[in-house]
Amino acid sequence: MVFWKEMKKFWRPWIFVVCAVLCMLFWVIWLEFNVKYFPNGEENKKMFQLQADWVKKYGSTLEDNEIEEIRDELKVLYKKAEAAFAKEPLFQKNHITTYQEFEKFCDEAWEDDKKDEDATVMKNYLKSDAADGVYKDIEAIVPVCFFIAGAGLAVIVCRRLRGAEIE
Repeated sequence: MVFWKEMKKFWRPWIFVVCAVLCMLFWVIWLEFNVKYFPNGEENKKMFQLQADWVKKYGSTLEDNEIEEIRDELKVLYKKAEAAFAKEPLFQKNHITTYQEFEKFCDEAWEDDKKDEDATVMKNYLKSDAADGVYKDIEAIVPVCFFIAGAGLAVIVCRRLRGAEIE
């Protein structure tokens, strides 16, 4: 009984207003962006949609023939990217003709500021409408296998998806 009387003294209407304002402020400053743009980025949004589509199409597991379908889809996207490489002089300047050479270039770009700038420009070009956003599609397919297959099998499936294209 004494507890509730003490709480009445403490919880006055203006304290509720202050708490509500602080909660709204916290929401606007830190949380709203993350919730509004779920799952925090265009690439992840595409990956999420791809996951949902694959679960509808293939179910919760991937069989060998289904992995081949995805691999074929990835090969088509690599061909689209390579066609885009031919249109952009920056790729030709850096002697990039395949997607694997592009990935290698991007991996090495961390060590050199000029290469890093070039890699950023190249990625932005591949994300643009001029290249049909092929980079977004490729980067959505490759990591999505981790979410489909489950913890132990995911690494194997991902390696199987990328294995043929890298070698």
